[in-house]
Amino acid sequence: MKVTVNLIKESRIIEVEIDEGSTVREVLKKIGYVPQGSVVVRGEIPIPEDDKVKDGDFLTVYLVATGG
Repeated sequence: MKVTVNLIKESRIIEVEIDEGSTVREVLKKIGYVPQGSVVVRGEIPIPEDDKVKDGDFLTVYLVATGG
């Protein structure tokens, strides 16, 4: 199945081919991002890394900075 991912930091939109039943965590891994440094939004709602994605989903990924 395919999901579309809007990578805010890179100012680009990509399509990712993933297996049925994949989670947000697996999508992030496939694109080389880590869940601990990312916020994923579906529509206008942030979703947890263990949420399953569906064919045709449009996800927006924001990288976040933490620390002091």
